[in-house]
Amino acid sequence: MKKNIFILLLIVLIGGLFFVFNQPYHAEAQPTRFLSDSRVETWTFGVTSEGSAAYSETASRLITNVASFRANQGENDVYFIFPAPAETKTVQAGSVNFLSRSGTTPNTATLSLDVVNLDGTWQHTVTQSLDALVITSGDWVDFTLSDVPADLVITPGQTLVAHLTFSEPGDLDIKCIFDIEVE
Repeated sequence: MKKNIFILLLIVLIGGLFFVFNQPYHAEAQPTRFLSDSRVETWTFGVTSEGSAAYSETASRLITNVASFRANQGENDVYFIFPAPAETKTVQAGSVNFLSRSGTTPNTATLSLDVVNLDGTWQHTVTQSLDALVITSGDWVDFTLSDVPADLVITPGQTLVAHLTFSEPGDLDIKCIFDIEVE
């Protein structure tokens, strides 16, 4: 008799557990930053190019989120070329974080965001220049956007570049990441 009661209780317990764990899952929609109504995109990936901002320079190069600006490559201009947009985009904000900086350059090193045609021809400057020699590694530094609304626009056939200019060669080596918001 006790054995039958034990078996009956065991069956009820197993049935109850089956009922509890076999309930359909009810998913609730949660807001995410990727599926919002906003059309803001964050651009972080690009390709480093020494000497030329032409989009053809990106061919066969590894796309990465870390820009490498080196003064000892025989060029005074180094670019981090972001992917070209298929539709018109407007820069909303931009910031840079120097992961590391070593070496020196005799005079100046300035960093700005510019818009160029796909052949690398400069069109307009999006931001004021930052002094790359005084930016502290590990800190996010915001770019100051141009006051001219047309300077913030990137159209098809153009691309955004982070442009580091060395006044003279040296052994300065900067590794940095960007966070560019466009809409």
